[in-house]
Amino acid sequence: MNNNPQHPHVFTTALFGKPNAGKSTLFNALTGKHQTIGNWPGVTIEKKEGTFTYQDTVYKVTDLPGIIQLEPQSDDERIALKYLIEDKPDLIVAVLDASNMQRCLYLTLQLLELKKPTLIALNMMDIAKRNHLHIDLCALEKTLGCPVVPLSGLEQPSAFRLKQAIAKALENPPIPNFFLSYPPAVEKQLAHLDPDRAAALLRLTTMDLDEKDQKEVLKETGHSAATLIAQCRYDFINTLVAKVVTQKEKPKTDWSDKIDNIVLNRYLSVPIFFGIMYLLFTVVQTIGSNFVDFFDATAGIIFVEYPAHLFDMTGVPGWLKNFLVYGIGSGIQAICGFVPVVFLMFFCLGILEQSGYLARSAFVMDRLLQMLGLPGKSFIPLILGFGCTTTAVMATRGLSRWTDKLLTAYMAPLMSCSARMPVYAVFCAAFFGAKSGLIIFSLYVLGIVLAILTGLLFGKTVFRSAQSAFLMELPRYHWPKLSMVLQQAVRRLHGFFWKAGRILVMVMAVIGTLNTLTPQFKVTQRESESILSHIGRGITPVFSSFGVEKDNWPASVALVIGLFAKESVVSSMGSLYLQDQQLDEEAGVNEFSWSAPWLDAFTDLREGLIAVFTGASEEIDTPLAVALREKFTQGPWQVYAYLVFVLLYVPCVGAMAATIHEIGLSASILLIVYLLAGPWAIATLFYQLAVAHQLGFILAAAATLLGIALALHLLAKWSEQQGGVNPWVKS
Repeated sequence: MNNNPQHPHVFTTALFGKPNAGKSTLFNALTGKHQTIGNWPGVTIEKKEGTFTYQDTVYKVTDLPGIIQLEPQSDDERIALKYLIEDKPDLIVAVLDASNMQRCLYLTLQLLELKKPTLIALNMMDIAKRNHLHIDLCALEKTLGCPVVPLSGLEQPSAFRLKQAIAKALENPPIPNFFLSYPPAVEKQLAHLDPDRAAALLRLTTMDLDEKDQKEVLKETGHSAATLIAQCRYDFINTLVAKVVTQKEKPKTDWSDKIDNIVLNRYLSVPIFFGIMYLLFTVVQTIGSNFVDFFDATAGIIFVEYPAHLFDMTGVPGWLKNFLVYGIGSGIQAICGFVPVVFLMFFCLGILEQSGYLARSAFVMDRLLQMLGLPGKSFIPLILGFGCTTTAVMATRGLSRWTDKLLTAYMAPLMSCSARMPVYAVFCAAFFGAKSGLIIFSLYVLGIVLAILTGLLFGKTVFRSAQSAFLMELPRYHWPKLSMVLQQAVRRLHGFFWKAGRILVMVMAVIGTLNTLTPQFKVTQRESESILSHIGRGITPVFSSFGVEKDNWPASVALVIGLFAKESVVSSMGSLYLQDQQLDEEAGVNEFSWSAPWLDAFTDLREGLIAVFTGASEEIDTPLAVALREKFTQGPWQVYAYLVFVLLYVPCVGAMAATIHEIGLSASILLIVYLLAGPWAIATLFYQLAVAHQLGFILAAAATLLGIALALHLLAKWSEQQGGVNPWVKS
């Protein structure tokens, strides 16, 4: 196929399809490990590209976001249309769900009318067969005027057949022999707009037109051109499906429908959702925490103990050793301890996602939100908030109404993102033992409940509006393919730590510098004498109301550092708590051993995994866990109050930058104030009622919450007096 073997042409193929048509499954089957994941320029939507080789020819594949139609109303649709116009792939592969062709064909017709080389991948043929559907492939291919290849996305032969079909199509690019006639008024307008019919259709249906152009068809027919075109396409689709699809016998209720009868039951759906989430967090914490010691010991040897031993042998100055080893090195050691828990979290979420249940959780919570008068469609971005607040906020641009977007952006930071999970994991493993899963689950539930209350509070005051409808199509259940789940979990873990690691190294460098200098700018090896300790003691009274004691100032510093990245709350604590301890240990004979820490870690891992299956459980004994128990002296409720504040307070600077970009500076400032005052009051109330019982703090916290509600009420009243135009919420 390549005329010049020294400079072979790399053929480009683009996968188009609606959500849940199996497009990404086919992409993974085609490209395997040869994938790159990034973001489309200007947005946080994931960009997937990969390659495969067939008969010594390299093919590049792009997996476009799942869309319903080529109308640029959302970022996904804008990306797809822009890619078609600007990147001009050599071949379009339109992925259809064979078991539900009627809902997939609209996008396919739009692609065919572009008159670009197109191949139709008729996916999920196995499900169509199971539903007793017979599809006349020859009639379908003849009517649509392009080749059709039948596939079952989860079967390995399908990947080979699709590769073969792509290679064959690119040998002689198939321009679709498809023509759909529209009413005379529309045809006249198409001829007027552009001699190229495909360009005219795009302009008439997807781009802004002059008011004169819009009115001509409307005046002649009583309908807009877009409406008439859509009606013609749907009429054609109905006729086509009736022609090529035959129902052999009445399908039995399959196991997917039977499961939905239970998990989507009006009364059982919400308890089942919370039960599954509880099980997820219990598995993550119970199993993942047993690997923490091993990863901690490994990182400790590589980044702390061996470098310290090496520096002692080479006579490196103590201040430099303190900065590099006990500043940056200890921070890296702390974050490496997150690996097993974060990986297991991504792995379990991947199973729920591939099985089809995660989409149903959005449907379940939509029903609950609608009952409370909140926008149900906002739960899709909120689900993304469990991964990353930044992604959740950016996803609000898919919401059509401004008030829905504002409410969702205000609720998203309260959904516990994956960056908070390491903080919960380390604290819970150190203090709660067998109850860790329950404690983490309670924090996630608390975040959901407070997100809903936030939506109610702002929805009834400054962001008041009518409800909006929420439509979504539920995918069928599938047995998750573990290799794909594993691959996705590793990719997400890499992205998580690549993003977090770069921030943490910079943060640890700053901490190391501030922790090696006194206020007089003299070098010290004692954290208690450093600039950082003076800063920490200065801000600790602000957090003392929910249990941060005066000598536990590193916990205060960690909260401030957490504004850069929530993961750094624990890593900074690891750096600060352990520095003096490590210096004290070095006062004796410093004997370095490669094997001893690993042997201890393997022993702890074996005993921990045995404990999982015997029901026994014990707290982990990493140096950081021991230091935490020494600093948080008033027990588990003190720790829980601290974690409540970590859950609720202002998200990282990246998330806030995205929020300012999406909803404007004024509304973002209001949100920041809310996420500082509200979490302080809630954490204070919990700690004071559970532990300290100091009336002054209880009254101050209650007054803060009442003040927030009163301020929003007055702001809403003032907005009404301004004719409903509120400068706080207008972009």
